[in-house]
Amino acid sequence: MSTANPVTGTTKQMKVKEGRDIYVTDEMVALVYECASPVIQDAIDLAYLTAQRPADVLKMRWDQVKDGALSVEQGKTKARLQIDVVGELSQLLDRIKSRGVVGMTLLCDPKGQQLKHSGYFRSQFKLARDRAEKRATELGIKLIRFQLRDLRAKSASDMESMSKARRLLGHSTEAMTAEYVRVRVGEKVSPVLISGYAKREKA
Repeated sequence: MSTANPVTGTTKQMKVKEGRDIYVTDEMVALVYECASPVIQDAIDLAYLTAQRPADVLKMRWDQVKDGALSVEQGKTKARLQIDVVGELSQLLDRIKSRGVVGMTLLCDPKGQQLKHSGYFRSQFKLARDRAEKRATELGIKLIRFQLRDLRAKSASDMESMSKARRLLGHSTEAMTAEYVRVRVGEKVSPVLISGYAKREKA
């Protein structure tokens, strides 16, 4: 992004902050989830369980589910993944299939059309967050109006190892994944174990 200086006529480059440093807690997700419609609940589950970017999540198709795996090619990095359809992800897909309407994509609107960031998905997700925000105020709970993309960092931080998180996110190195998580969650550090002043002899 750039702006022209009306006095000098020169152009100054403006720094644009990339990425987000929001970390979503279990409590926040649960609150929005409880206030969401079934399709938004499905979107939240699919985004969290697969740890993929929203653009990739919303375009996942049923023909990508083969031989017990969900094939994904990330739009941003072109990384190709084979995500095992087991556990909660398997249960989620079965739940989606049991809906009255099933389209070509895993997530679809009531007419069976692919969900887009705008339109039905946006209005339904906004409604869920509005309701959750109201309930949070009543309960005295802090709620950040997180976006679907913020669940990706939560997925990474909730996994049992950075190695598994790296592979699922499609990062090239564990250092990249660690930095991705650190920016949002915070760096894990240790306290001072023994205080210097405690060692001093009392007068």
